[in-house]
Amino acid sequence: MQIRFIITVLLSSIFFFSCNIEKKIAEEYVAKFDSVPILILEPEYCYMINANPNDIENLEEKSQEVKDSLLYANSNYVRFLEESIIRYVYLDSFFIELQNLGFVVYNSDSLAAFMTMGEHGYMINIAQMQLLESLEQKVFSEVFDSLEHFVETSINRIDFDVWIELSELNAEENDMPMQLFYTSSSLYDEVNIRFHKKILTQEVNYKKEYKPIEFTQIISLTKQSGVSHAQAIFDFFLNQYIDNNLPDNRKRKYSYSYNRKDEVFEKSKKIILKNMND
Repeated sequence: MQIRFIITVLLSSIFFFSCNIEKKIAEEYVAKFDSVPILILEPEYCYMINANPNDIENLEEKSQEVKDSLLYANSNYVRFLEESIIRYVYLDSFFIELQNLGFVVYNSDSLAAFMTMGEHGYMINIAQMQLLESLEQKVFSEVFDSLEHFVETSINRIDFDVWIELSELNAEENDMPMQLFYTSSSLYDEVNIRFHKKILTQEVNYKKEYKPIEFTQIISLTKQSGVSHAQAIFDFFLNQYIDNNLPDNRKRKYSYSYNRKDEVFEKSKKIILKNMND
């Protein structure tokens, strides 16, 4: 019993010591991070795609070009949104959050200045951006007297997808390989099915509560995506720095995210940017 207790204490001490080292390295990174140049190459277009057929007759018999046009013309959302607004809202929040995190942000208009400065910096190419509208089936169920009752309903879904290429420029040592990230954020109609059983007839009915996606929610989604993607870029550098500065044969136990408003480090629970190089 005493041996087990000693082993538990030792393992706990090792675990605490390891996490403490990681946080100290993270604090060191944030303390020295200042005015890092980063060039953003903006996309020329945000693809507005509808994958919901909306009962269009003989759709599969059409050519791909005609099919895309018909889908777009019969969309519930994307045809009513300006792609330039989606791009602007995303890029504006992305730029601002990068600046808030300590980057000096350049865009394509200041490309010449960035390329001639000769400093160590980074380049982000937003390779593709798209807003995708689709239809999804959702099943609700509830059990009455050992019998399960089902209701299937269609809901609208909006996905905002971005592909990001990250490269290192003018590094003193080995350049970081180009990193390709993919990220997607989604919205859904709010649907709730409430079942109820009639006492006299024992018949099971249901009531449907439905709230469709609003256009303001789509704009908010693109804005928040810009903020979270900028944070994820900073966190990528943060965790890379921890990896490169841990003692030999030690591996990072967690992915960390820096909360700049509260100035604290948090263990990342969600992967915002999926690294396609892994």
